[in-house]
Order: sequence, then C-alpha cells, then structure tokens
Amino acid sequence: MIEISVILPVYNREKFLNRAFKSLENQIFKDFEVIIIDDGSKDNSCEIAENFCKKNKNWKIFKLKHKGVSYARSFGIKNSVGKYISFVDSDDSVEPDFLKILHENIKNCQISICNYKKQIGDFKISNNIFFHKSGIFSRNQILKSLISDISLKSFLWNKLFERSLFDNVIMPQMCFEDKIICLQTFSKIKKCSITKKKLYNYYINETSLTWKMDEQILSDYIKYSEFLKEFFGKKKEYQTFSLRHKFFCIHIFTFAFKVFFAKYKKKEINLGMFLKKFFESCKRILRSMRI
Repeated sequence: MIEISVILPVYNREKFLNRAFKSLENQIFKDFEVIIIDDGSKDNSCEIAENFCKKNKNWKIFKLKHKGVSYARSFGIKNSVGKYISFVDSDDSVEPDFLKILHENIKNCQISICNYKKQIGDFKISNNIFFHKSGIFSRNQILKSLISDISLKSFLWNKLFERSLFDNVIMPQMCFEDKIICLQTFSKIKKCSITKKKLYNYYINETSLTWKMDEQILSDYIKYSEFLKEFFGKKKEYQTFSLRHKFFCIHIFTFAFKVFFAKYKKKEINLGMFLKKFFESCKRILRSMRI
C-alpha cells in the first residue's frame, strides 16, 4: 500500500504547473502517488500533466468536465490508495522535505501540519503559525484555533490527513470550502502535530480569491458561520467553541464593511445603498450566531 496520496486539481494553470510538479518530483520521501485531476482545462495544463505522468510511475491523471475544485478533490480521494492524504494546489510548490517531515510527525496523530511561506508577485512574506512552539495539540485546542482563523488557517494544502477522516465529509461548492472540510475532519481527531518549519510555498496571483472582495465571497463567509453553528449544535458542543465563533464573526463584520465601502468609494452604490447592504449583512451574521 502506498503511504501518501497527493491530490492535485488542475484548471487552466499552464504557467505554474512545472513549478508544482518539479517540487513533487524532488521529494526526499518517495513512497507516494500523485493524483492529478484535470478539471476541464482549456489551456495546455492537461498536456503538461500527461508528460509528467509518463516520467513518474506513481503519477496518474484523470480528465473531467469542469465541475469545480471541491468535486475534483473528492474524485481524487476516491481514486487514490494512500494511507494518508495531502493536497497541493497547482500554482504552488513544496519544499523537498515537505512529505518527509509531515509523515514523520503524524505518528500517534491523525493530522500533521506545517508552516508556509507566502509570495505575492515578487514579494516573499514568511508566515508563522502563532503557536508558541511546534508540538502535539489536542482536538479542542486545534478547533478553537481554526475557528478563530488567526493562529491556524483552514487551508487543506499544508496538512497531511489520515485517510479515514474524509469518510462522509461534505465538500461544498463555495469559495471557502477548505474551512468546512477542515471543520469536519479536525472534529474527528484526538491529536494533531504542528511544525513551524516552512515547507509549503503559497503563491498569490491576480486570480486568487484572496484578492477579490465581493458579495459572493461575503455570502460564503456567512454560510460558513451558519454551518459552524449548526455543526457544533448537533454535536452539543457549541458552548465550547461559541466564543471563538463570535470572534470570527467580528472578522466577517469587518469584511462586510470593506466590501460595500469599496463599492461606495468606486461610486458603484450611493451612501444609502452602502448602509442598507451593510446592515442587511450584519443581520445575516447575527442570525448565523442565532442572536
């Protein structure tokens, strides 16, 4: 049995694929497969992926009609055989010891996490996970950090997961599907390992959601808040995480103000509409907490 399956969805990323694929070819840890899911690319992404698959015996490509990253990831998991699951985005890259260190650290845990470096254009920014030290953390410690969205981000790509964690996991088609997926998988664990070593290289380009500030992204933020309340409510654990949820909602309030104020500054809406839309969003956010 292969130890690790790396799931890598691709959609129109021909400019970045060589960087991502070469970083996986250079892994010190060798007992892994790469599952590439071409999500209906219209550029040369599929051809580039096929060339790498010809060179690497444990690399496979599946060609799908365009259905979005959540479907592609789910398809990749179903068609993989690894004991553990990792994700790499097609426009990013990983350090040579990425899989090696994550695999070493997952012993006696169900999830292993590494730090990452962020690059915006030509500018490199070193991000730190704001834990005081690398180590082993409990389920509730990790969930509180994930919900706050400050000390630990809900990305799928800087983590190694025990395969069974994805059983019966909902993978929604929305902007912040990673948050909902992480909430479900992390809720199943007992322990999680973290290293502050920066092993993943996260590149932000002009098409990244991070740079977009619109009403759809705001709506999906609120959907996540609603999902969070319902998810822990069903488990009768909401009181344990309610303070962190409310703290996260402050971030959504701030984001809502920025979205509509940006439209007001661009004269896309007038002052009255700015205030109306902002307060309508505030009502939705408050309802997501059932206040």
